[in-house]
Amino acid sequence: MPIDTTTYILLSKVKAQLNSSERFLKAVRGWTSNILVDIKPPIPGTPYSYRVLMEILDGKCVTLKVLEPEEQIKADIHVSMDLDTYEKMLKGELGSTAATLKGKVKISGNTIELLKRRDCLEVLNTVMRNMLFHGGAIRALLPFLRREFTY
Repeated sequence: MPIDTTTYILLSKVKAQLNSSERFLKAVRGWTSNILVDIKPPIPGTPYSYRVLMEILDGKCVTLKVLEPEEQIKADIHVSMDLDTYEKMLKGELGSTAATLKGKVKISGNTIELLKRRDCLEVLNTVMRNMLFHGGAIRALLPFLRREFTY
């Protein structure tokens, strides 16, 4: 399933905003890692999930892209949640720390490094929220996810 143009444009803008954020750049300074965010479908039995790869190279986000279902990536850090949790986090109804403590977000891999640099995901969440809900981009990502998960 090819990724649609709206999602590609949205993630390109998000990446640019991350790399212009002092808070993000401070959080990832000197760091090289890849983080896979895996958003599980709301419908049991759906054969794939929505996976976003963020690659950080020497303190800069160099890749932010949606992976195709057949792409296999070995990530340093794997963050997993269901679509409802992701939507609540984007809307600001649930913080990432609370979601993790409640077991709604699962983290594996180099979790200690991610905890030290947790601002990178907080900034990513804030940028996504602003892009989707405050006029920064077309509100397309969540409807796209819901549509894709109904097939």
